[in-house]
Amino acid sequence: MASKTFSVSSTRDNKKATARFKEGELLEYKEVDCNSEPVGTLVTFSPDPKVFIEMTENFSFKKICEEIKSIAYLNKGIKFIITNEVTKEQATYYSENGIADFISDFAAKSLMEKPIVCSAADSEDEVEVAFMWTDSNIERAFVFVNGLKCPELGSPATGAKTTITNFFKRYIKGNDDSGLYRRGLVYAVNCKVANPSFANQTKTKINNPNLRVLTSQAFKEGLENFSNTNDFLEIVEMMKRFHKAEVEANKTRESILNSEKELGDTKRRRAILSTKLKDCKIHDESSILMITEGDSALGALVQGRDVDRAALIPIRGKIISCLKNTQEDILANEEVKAIFAALDCGFFNNYKGNKLRYGRIGVAADQDLDGKNIFVLVTTLFYYMCPEIIKEKRLYQIASPLYILRNNKETLYAFSNSEKDELLSTHRGNYEVSRIKGLGELRPDDTREAVFGKQKRWYALDVKDWDAFSKQMQLMMGKDVPPRREYIMKNVDFTRVEE
Repeated sequence: MASKTFSVSSTRDNKKATARFKEGELLEYKEVDCNSEPVGTLVTFSPDPKVFIEMTENFSFKKICEEIKSIAYLNKGIKFIITNEVTKEQATYYSENGIADFISDFAAKSLMEKPIVCSAADSEDEVEVAFMWTDSNIERAFVFVNGLKCPELGSPATGAKTTITNFFKRYIKGNDDSGLYRRGLVYAVNCKVANPSFANQTKTKINNPNLRVLTSQAFKEGLENFSNTNDFLEIVEMMKRFHKAEVEANKTRESILNSEKELGDTKRRRAILSTKLKDCKIHDESSILMITEGDSALGALVQGRDVDRAALIPIRGKIISCLKNTQEDILANEEVKAIFAALDCGFFNNYKGNKLRYGRIGVAADQDLDGKNIFVLVTTLFYYMCPEIIKEKRLYQIASPLYILRNNKETLYAFSNSEKDELLSTHRGNYEVSRIKGLGELRPDDTREAVFGKQKRWYALDVKDWDAFSKQMQLMMGKDVPPRREYIMKNVDFTRVEE
């Protein structure tokens, strides 16, 4: 048992049953008549510290809320109320439409009025599917089995893909790319299975053959219903435009689609990195890949870095903006290729965190507006291609000093005007103050101390609310200009903007 104490009480049909356990042993069980209490089940337990060593992490209020939010999507119509009896925090989660709400909340910009929802069942199992097309260029799929997320999907995804392909072949002739039909598609399959069969012990991929059949049946019905809506005609026209563009630029398309294979090929990956990456000797959680702006900054960092754990890779100017360009243009970008060749972890649905060659990724740029813009663009890159990097708090902003304060005894580094003034007021002695325009001006000993040493400033991007962060990224970095202009006009104090 995982609990030190455990009790459960269930009320229904005017009766209440209660059971109490301690370390797995039943202490008490009783049933009583009950006419006043609401119908429901209450479970109370205290986790066994022998099992849950990291109690704070395993049972943090935030983590529990995240899990309950997902559960609410999978159990529509049930209200979940979570209360922290210590801090008195409380959160409520309720989904009227189940996985349809999940799809609506997840999709960045829908091309449909609302998700299509359909279901299918046999004598033992049942599936519910929800799907919609968005303006994204990628497919996102989610499979849940008895409340458990299966990142590697499995048989339900196979049934979905086959059915979608067969359905749209009737409308788009001559297309051999089944992925075309799923471009921009976001869908979820919620499976309730009596006897689930998983492909591995970690339960990341479901294998039950009948789930493929049920998912196919549900999708077929859902697509037939969808074909009677105005949205359907627009989606088909969009697919036809994609198909025409791909036929006209077939050679270019093939080159772009081979980019992932290119990065997966060891020899080709080494060729991409041979003139760019200054690699480190040790690759583990303590190592960092620093993305730096230009050769000047690269030269300064090379001389002062920790060669064991700090790798460097330069980018030319500002990297491509991933929320404003097509997936094809992004994958063809040389800077993007180089970064993911160095990380060797894949991207999109093929991201594999266990293959990541560095524990952290840092952006080392100057402390001016261009430097800040580069950090935002790199953040956008990871948000688009593998958000897990950000969610796992692996992305860092590496600050460069604005001032160097020297005297005969010590050297201090200030990263802002206010910090410079504070250091001068709190440290006795005559200091020679130098203004630094960028990383390229640092001497090796300055780089060694201010960027990699005790006075370094590495700021991890810590996203507290992913939904809010995602909406802000789409607003500020996306293609839709009018909402961004409106937001800027309402929130920016232009009297404080400097040239």
